[in-house]
Amino acid sequence: MGQLKSRGLSGARVATSDAHEGLVQALREAFPGLIWQRCQAHFRRNVLGRTPSGYRDRMHQITGQLLEASSRRDMHRRFEEVSGEIEENAPAALEALTSGLFDATAAEALPGKYRRRLRTTKRDASVSSKKSAGERNRSASSRT
Repeated sequence: MGQLKSRGLSGARVATSDAHEGLVQALREAFPGLIWQRCQAHFRRNVLGRTPSGYRDRMHQITGQLLEASSRRDMHRRFEEVSGEIEENAPAALEALTSGLFDATAAEALPGKYRRRLRTTKRDASVSSKKSAGERNRSASSRT
């Protein structure tokens, strides 16, 4: 962070990254008051990696519903509805979900126009996940 600051980076208010503890600590030390958003693509991968294979499709659906909730209140309500099911089928995944969900939804504190763009480090994930297959194919063919 010191090199970035020496090259002129200042006033950072939001950062999105994976949950590497050293990186998060360095960001918070370099930019007091920074909002740190855990990358949702990495978060999903972490949760699904701790989910038994027979339950992964359902867990993918649940994490999608939680991360796409219209508000934190709605997310918490939905989490309460499914936490018993997850505990029964994927207790290790529930632990990962519980420990990381708040950080993975930190961008909810920001104005709406920034939320989608800042929720992940995977730029294509926030755009392509909302496009239908036909729209993606039309976009790809128009570039050629």
